[in-house]
Amino acid sequence: MKKSHKLSLLRWLLIILFLFFFSCAGGQEPAEEETEFPDGIESVNQDNVFVEPNTGMRMIKNEFLVKFVDFIDKEEVDRVLNQVHAKVLGGIKEIEIYHVRVQDVPENEEIWMTVASLLQEGMIEFVSPIYQIGPHKIPDSDPIWDIWDTDNPDGNNWALELINAPEGWDYTIGSSDVTIGVIDFGFDAAHEDLIMNIGSWYDDIDGSSLHIDHGTMVSSIIAAEGNNNIGMTGVMWEANLLLFECSTWSHSLFYNILDAAVSGARVINLSAGINWIDDLKRSPDENNVYDHLMIEYFNIFIDLVLKKITTSPYDVLLIQSAGNDHVDAKWNLGSALSEKYPQNYIVVSAVDKMDQLYERSNYGPFVAVSAPGVNVLSGNGEDEYDDSHTGTSCAAPYVTGLAGLLLSINPELSASQLYWLIFEGAVESTVMVDGNSEAIRTINIKNSIELMINTYF
Repeated sequence: MKKSHKLSLLRWLLIILFLFFFSCAGGQEPAEEETEFPDGIESVNQDNVFVEPNTGMRMIKNEFLVKFVDFIDKEEVDRVLNQVHAKVLGGIKEIEIYHVRVQDVPENEEIWMTVASLLQEGMIEFVSPIYQIGPHKIPDSDPIWDIWDTDNPDGNNWALELINAPEGWDYTIGSSDVTIGVIDFGFDAAHEDLIMNIGSWYDDIDGSSLHIDHGTMVSSIIAAEGNNNIGMTGVMWEANLLLFECSTWSHSLFYNILDAAVSGARVINLSAGINWIDDLKRSPDENNVYDHLMIEYFNIFIDLVLKKITTSPYDVLLIQSAGNDHVDAKWNLGSALSEKYPQNYIVVSAVDKMDQLYERSNYGPFVAVSAPGVNVLSGNGEDEYDDSHTGTSCAAPYVTGLAGLLLSINPELSASQLYWLIFEGAVESTVMVDGNSEAIRTINIKNSIELMINTYF
């Protein structure tokens, strides 16, 4: 019995040693690696673009942005995606959004039904279709300028005269240390009046941006180089512009706003949103549930973006055009969230040289200030200029330029301080629109700079 017991022990010892050496020699299966969160967005296949019949909005067939609940792990994400027959196309890592395509959707199923079906899965918190967006524009020594006269704004430089830029320039003309993000469509990054003020140009174009030079127009209003014997002058003569060339799809917009914040932009200009009249050929309808759903689902995801860029380590001021449909700005994508983020989000309407609201400008309680936006001078592609640009797309960059001037004097200003200085420095207007209970103020560069000097120095 003793001998048999010893042999039994020896046999087990040999088995253990064999298994040990076998595993060291590579016989053991490698541990499965955890899939990294997708970061990046896929180009849009134009064959999948369709006009959603309830809203008239162009969307991407069977593609969605999905946000899972916070406590879910990767294994559970994969299980849910498999269960709803969804393939991951990309994502926005900063706010943990997946870009997915849902397979096997019945041919005649409305996109809103697919959204509702996805939301029934308990682990999915938010879902949104992917929308097509667009720009809010309707088509000294610098030689283009007329004689400066801030008392009587007129000529090519009426816009800068109206907002008292010349007297503000007595204090500062900007600085290349101030980083401004411009999210837009179509840049001429080699434009003669911009090239010295461009720090970087990020191209996210997938062939779906058709608005050539809209970004050039916006950027030149913010920071066309001043006093260089060329063309025009921006609100800032010197700046560090980060240009983010966006496709005309909502997920690209979210991605680029986050990218601008991560890249160091203190202020971000967004002259874009829904064009109800120009693109959808109608006004929004209070009684159309799909119009409300479209705005609601977009705002859920822009809210995630804002939550990220307004908290540490970021403290970004987002400045957006109000839109050109002569309706309450709540019908523009994202604008209603200015109420939730009052210190980090400025919505801008447009006025003419008589400081009257532009006839198509959006308005209402979500609009903070107004700025010039009717026949303003700006840069075009191929070193050209145009004095006929009109719309709230033109107005927002004047406010962005003002924020940049303030930061050039005091780079320690927070987004909330910038907001306060811009709003309190603006001039009261007597214009009230369609029952709007409060007149919209027009920015004044000199007032805001002097208020900042008197308050923070």
